[in-house]
Amino acid sequence: MPDRPNGFSLMENEKYTIKRFEVQGDEALTVAPGDCVDQDGDGYVARAAANAGVTVVGVVTNCYNSSMVAQKSLAASTAGFVDVALALPGTRFIVQGNGTDALANIGATANHVDGAADTFRGRSIQELNSSDYGSGLQLRVLGRVDAVDNAWGSNTDMVVVFNESIFAGDQASV
Repeated sequence: MPDRPNGFSLMENEKYTIKRFEVQGDEALTVAPGDCVDQDGDGYVARAAANAGVTVVGVVTNCYNSSMVAQKSLAASTAGFVDVALALPGTRFIVQGNGTDALANIGATANHVDGAADTFRGRSIQELNSSDYGSGLQLRVLGRVDAVDNAWGSNTDMVVVFNESIFAGDQASV
């Protein structure tokens, strides 16, 4: 499959709980739709580093500047707001694997890979880390997206749930 990272996305016909969070003006990284975000001790959210652990809140769906005007992304050091699809237990998301994915990976855990957002498209480029199946704990793989152009192999679009989040704690061993 072609390599086209889009960060995390929502599944059709899935119900999501969306909450608006504030992004602090001193945030060092650009935030875009599809980014997995975590929460700091003050309640602000920021783009999550790979293997962010139990501080993950969910996935950004929309960005707004401090005047609540919709934006493609929030540039680094820009205060604003983001709508986040919460990573509640059992909530499914789609994310592309960054390497080779196989049927044997269903049920495995893995982390995500962080990267600078594509500000032209206004999309995240975060991906599933296909190289750490079984050792990363951030996500659990439920399968691949059932689509004609999405075969097992390189850059497969995968269906995942968050094992680790502020809502689930560490579910890796469940």
